[in-house]
Amino acid sequence: MPTLSTNVNTLPNRGLERVEILRDGASSIYGTDAVAGVVNYVTQKNFRGTELALRYGESRYGDGQEYRATLTHGLDFAKGKGRAMITADFYSREAMFARDRPFSAEADNSYRAPAPWNVSTNTTFNLRSATTRYGNFLLGSVTGTDAFGAVSTFAGARPTGVPTTFAAATGAFFIVPNGSGGAAFATPTPSRAGVTADYY
Repeated sequence: MPTLSTNVNTLPNRGLERVEILRDGASSIYGTDAVAGVVNYVTQKNFRGTELALRYGESRYGDGQEYRATLTHGLDFAKGKGRAMITADFYSREAMFARDRPFSAEADNSYRAPAPWNVSTNTTFNLRSATTRYGNFLLGSVTGTDAFGAVSTFAGARPTGVPTTFAAATGAFFIVPNGSGGAAFATPTPSRAGVTADYY
């Protein structure tokens, strides 16, 4: 069953007097929807005048810029018997890409290149490896071991009796997405385009 909740990011953070948090059940006060607690955003009651708040921020890498401008105006009406507060809030945040971080950067630089090199199928700028969550396998035989019995030499080749549709002559085969939510065997290196683009 889907869970619905209020997106508090849509609420302006100016003009608030306090935030009340009831961690336990409050159904006796607020009804059955409050069995898990309540968060109350209490606005200021006596705000008068106009306030302009500006905010700018960015990451230390120079991206992910955030812009926020909030205009708040409070006034009296009905000869002081009523009060009103109006808040206009603007917020914008630019993207931060994992490719621009040294700890998560990838080798696909095709998006930086001009045409016709700006496509993922071009291997001049797209240098991503095919080692991913999908399977990369090599069939063959051990031709040598070291003094401790560990494999020192391995020769890749398709074993006798293995069909050519299952493995290439070099012994390589791949498990790739088939485009319908499943997986399939492939003998050639997966394409950098189409359903196997995510392979990289």
